Amino acid sequence: MRALVATRLGEIEMTEVEEPEIGPGQVLVETMVTAVSAGTELRMLYGRPGDVREHAPDFPVVGGFGYLAAGTVKAVGEGVEHVAVGDRVSAGRAWGAHREILDTDASSVIPIPNDMSFMEAAASYWAVPPLAGILAGEPRVYSDTCVIGLGPLGLSAVQILQPLSRRVLAVDIVERRIEVARKFGAVGANANGEEVAAAIESHMPAGPSVVVEASGTQAGLELALGIVRPKGKIALVGVPPPLNEIDLFWPMQHKGVHLVPLHRESAQSPQGGGKGSPRDTYLPDVLDMISRGRLDIDSMTSWVVAAEDAPEAFQLLRQFPDKALGVGFAWVPEHASGVERFEELRGSTANR
Repeated sequence: MRALVATRLGEIEMTEVEEPEIGPGQVLVETMVTAVSAGTELRMLYGRPGDVREHAPDFPVVGGFGYLAAGTVKAVGEGVEHVAVGDRVSAGRAWGAHREILDTDASSVIPIPNDMSFMEAAASYWAVPPLAGILAGEPRVYSDTCVIGLGPLGLSAVQILQPLSRRVLAVDIVERRIEVARKFGAVGANANGEEVAAAIESHMPAGPSVVVEASGTQAGLELALGIVRPKGKIALVGVPPPLNEIDLFWPMQHKGVHLVPLHRESAQSPQGGGKGSPRDTYLPDVLDMISRGRLDIDSMTSWVVAAEDAPEAFQLLRQFPDKALGVGFAWVPEHASGVERFEELRGSTANR
């Protein structure tokens, strides 16, 4: 079967590997689409200065660093009762989901409605970390809120916050992403320059009561500390690098800021599933949001390209954050979409 394999830091390729076997309590899924969690996957694949990779598997990594998939059940192990062969499902895996046939624990496999696309099902986990962060931040109904970092996770946070907030301030350094947030009803501001200060003064002079920090950067955290209102909360959704010369004492002393990290009730992999994992706790609600039209995955998806194009797609996603947002890989051709945008970007880089 086909699988993406991360051969070493910075390199991933498509190759043939043996089809996996399953045991009791496991499910085999014929993959239709895998989605990319850009922050995690680019960080794990290409590295980041100062990062500690103690939780990373050793190279080569079959299936890459993906953990978001959807497809149809091919086989079930002994004791599995909630899904059957042929069911359409969203599936997770601790690592290594970018493969044609996916073996995973039954606890990470959730049935999906017939009218939900496989990309929607695969990418549904984009909303799980922000939902967990928002619930931990406990925003009051009709309070002012803010999201910093407008990748798919941040834009999911904007959509979840919008119906219950008075205003949502959406901040990034990429204009295209800010425009998507504005379409979701947020007040957009570019973190470069004075736009954030002007937006705060115009729309929420006391500052946001809850800030979802989804950029995973020290600059994003420092901005959150500066704009959150006294006794407000900052939900840490993005994974920051080791911090360097950052002042936490005075913001917490003077403003009474609460930093709220994501919490899970289990030591199980947050991506792979298991009782008490974020996938187990939050993903059913996210799938319901998508079904009810409360969460728009398509507007956050730039393209779903053939899995064979994944190595180049990763490079373009890394190099052009203003051109690519949410990305998926189609393991069955009929599930590709937005390919013309990918080809246009690929063509423009080839001519340089």
